Amino acid sequence: MRPSQRGPIVTESIHLEHPDLVRLLDLWQQKRPAGALPGRGMFDPIELKFMLGHILLIDLADGGRFRVRLHGSRLVDQMRHDHTGRFLDEWPYQPAKDDLLQACATVLEGRRPHVVSGKFSSPVPVAYEALWLPLAADGCTIDMLMCGKQYGHRR
Repeated sequence: MRPSQRGPIVTESIHLEHPDLVRLLDLWQQKRPAGALPGRGMFDPIELKFMLGHILLIDLADGGRFRVRLHGSRLVDQMRHDHTGRFLDEWPYQPAKDDLLQACATVLEGRRPHVVSGKFSSPVPVAYEALWLPLAADGCTIDMLMCGKQYGHRR
């Protein structure tokens, strides 16, 4: 049994600094069916307007790999490269790749939202905060991860 397929869904309170990420977490909570995970189809892009450009959607592909379905335009601007369609394990930036793969594994294992913050260098260090959310079309089997990421917050 893969961790993404079964087990309780825990949503203990987490601390977020950026108000848009707080809003994204609240929206995810509202979309959750009782005792289940929300699916991507439950989110209307209009509801996510406040985060447009700051969303990363990652599909779980065969073999346990992660493929970027959507790399938001503001994130692309910050990274200076669009990774849409690429597998995370193929990313050329080792520290970023390791951090992303670890965040994905943490969300799959924990089946709950996960917050990551740190600094990103491009070309100067910029603080960021990221909220990772599990999604499941059937309410149980995690098939996609949504990450909302905001740069420039102070921690």
